[in-house]
Amino acid sequence: RSVAASSSAARLLPPSSSMFDHSETIAGGALVIIYEDHKHMSALRVEPGKTLNNRFGAFRHNDMVGRRYGAQLLSLDGRKYVYLLRPTPELWTASLSHRTQILYIADISMICLQLELGPGAVVVEAGTGSGSLSHALARAVGPTGRLHTYEFNAARATAAQAEFASNGLSPGRVICQHGDVCQPEWKYDGVPEGGVDAAFFDLPNPWLAVPLAAPLLRAGGRLCTFSPCIEQVGAPRTSRDAAETDSR
Repeated sequence: RSVAASSSAARLLPPSSSMFDHSETIAGGALVIIYEDHKHMSALRVEPGKTLNNRFGAFRHNDMVGRRYGAQLLSLDGRKYVYLLRPTPELWTASLSHRTQILYIADISMICLQLELGPGAVVVEAGTGSGSLSHALARAVGPTGRLHTYEFNAARATAAQAEFASNGLSPGRVICQHGDVCQPEWKYDGVPEGGVDAAFFDLPNPWLAVPLAAPLLRAGGRLCTFSPCIEQVGAPRTSRDAAETDSR
């Protein structure tokens, strides 16, 4: 199930740094995860002069600047509080706006493990969706790696591009494009043949994408498809030899 892409992504301020920045204190323009409780978190770009209003009260952005990540911030009336957390892919997954159904931490950790990702890796992802997995992949490949991610829905691709740029991941380690990788005429422009370490497909018909992606993978490269239905799992096995992968 999908929902309309949020227009709020286009209104995000340019980042002061990557969301993976390791600064100890919060600066203007920084991305902060507002933690109310384990079920209620939201991502906030700190804009001095503005005020956050939620069910716990009003919180001035100015009062966030200079505080350490992890600090508790009291509401203006002093009755309740929130925590100001440093953004991570895990917290981004817990707080992002759902444009599609998303992958969560348990599946994401297994995918990153099975793809054998590390700093400098080049990864192809198809089915960007809400960008939940994409942020974890971007962290795994590090600043010297590259994630090429594709989304067939134009509105979702535009929203994801804006979020990657706002989070300091694009341009740089993430390249997000609109396109349907299952089309027979599809070409991975800008992706070196034999230079991809891993590919991941979260698609209704991933078996259509496997033959086109196989030439991109280096010897020993990893291919993963994520399919919620058992009927979908068997079909990619027929393309297994082309991609030189094993099924797990």
